[in-house]
Amino acid sequence: MGTRASRRAAVAAAAACATALAGGLALAAPANAAAVPAAPFDFNGDGKRDLAIGSPDASVATQAGAGLVTIVYSDANGPNTAQRRVISQYGAAVPDEPEAGDKFGRDLDSADFDLDGFADLVIGVPGETLDGVDRAGMVIVAHGSPTGFSDFVAIRDSTEHGSARMGESLTAGDIDNDGRADITVSSPGSQWLTIWSFTPPEGSGAKTASRPTRVPLPWRTTVKPQAIGAEFHEVDSGDIFGDAGEEVALLWRDEQGGDPFEQGAVALMYFDGTEITWTEPIITTGHSLEVGNLDGAARPELAVGQYSDAGHRGGQITIWQPGTAPTYLTGARRINQDSTGIPGVGETGDRFGQSLAIGDADNDGRGDLAVGVPGEDLPGGADAGAVVFLYGSASAPDTARTWAINQETSNIPGGSEASDRFGHGVSVLDFTTDGKSELTVGSAGENGTEGLVTLLRGGLTSVGARAFGPQAVGVTTTARLGSTLGH
Repeated sequence: MGTRASRRAAVAAAAACATALAGGLALAAPANAAAVPAAPFDFNGDGKRDLAIGSPDASVATQAGAGLVTIVYSDANGPNTAQRRVISQYGAAVPDEPEAGDKFGRDLDSADFDLDGFADLVIGVPGETLDGVDRAGMVIVAHGSPTGFSDFVAIRDSTEHGSARMGESLTAGDIDNDGRADITVSSPGSQWLTIWSFTPPEGSGAKTASRPTRVPLPWRTTVKPQAIGAEFHEVDSGDIFGDAGEEVALLWRDEQGGDPFEQGAVALMYFDGTEITWTEPIITTGHSLEVGNLDGAARPELAVGQYSDAGHRGGQITIWQPGTAPTYLTGARRINQDSTGIPGVGETGDRFGQSLAIGDADNDGRGDLAVGVPGEDLPGGADAGAVVFLYGSASAPDTARTWAINQETSNIPGGSEASDRFGHGVSVLDFTTDGKSELTVGSAGENGTEGLVTLLRGGLTSVGARAFGPQAVGVTTTARLGSTLGH
């Protein structure tokens, strides 16, 4: 692994070369690069993170599964449903148009890519048909502004083929340590990852308008693991090496693979100062992925959700500590509902670990882990769903300090019903800027196809918890609200 200085030099050279060779994609850059970047999900630059909700199965303009995204802006009390924005491909603002199966909003992430003080939103559209190519997929970048969003730009890959599903999973992180977040996008059907880097123009002057000038995003590095036939499934990013830049954690699987390596593994992708390269993979199964600092040390942990019954009945999660070469991961720790201190009992179909999110709910400097268990059976019926919350500690998740949350929990709105799937999506973000992140839970099956989003105040407490469905934010009752939550 190269030094950070060499990384920056190599990135600058690569960006300059790519700018000369590629026509590029018109994206944003501030006229004044000295602007203070906004925190992720602070789309209007008011200092508060906003709630982003993906509904990839929603019908739009009669097109089933076209998908939409709902933004609920935050005030002093957190997300306020009276202040919202619904984003879809219906209308002229967003590129293309709604089509059946587009899955707009399948994955979401955020960063201030153009460093203008307003966070931008990245939206995966893996089912998009492009130039007659079915499910080639694409990504939409929605640029933040004082009024929420200024414009929408499509990122597409002309080399993608049918069923590539570009945008099924994505992450925003500064891979090359140039001070600007990059977008890493998976295309599971093509077995490739694509990194899109934002490059500022040379000699840019002071910014004179609230809407910055857009410049190309020309540097596209496409990489592939050493496994032939491996299908990328999930990506996330964080500084696992502890060297200031961020690494991309990749979880791939191919159930038809010919050997265990092809069937499933996790690895870290990083820039070594010269090229994008890989750590040695670890063979494992998995379906969800989250990078976050659970023990308060300098380097974050990696959590993988394995919700099928194959590894452990009811599902489990595996947490790796940051380590050294060749894998840079060590000390795999497996947690399930039969582990000491974890509420509940592992049962077939619980789907423990289907969704994961890490954030500091009690302001102790350590991340806390929310684990979705949407298949949990409760008195209200099968698959009512639950969330298991594990607080961080010096030894990472503290299994002696946990909390099971569901719609039977005191002060949680509603009641458990069959197929609610409470915990289908989870998020742990500080919406109120008090240092205590709030827990947001999606119930994708609430009232059939409607869905529900439940918010618990930071601390963590169920007192004052509130919930809203699609009617409260003005979206279709096919939204399955809470299917995807930005985090």
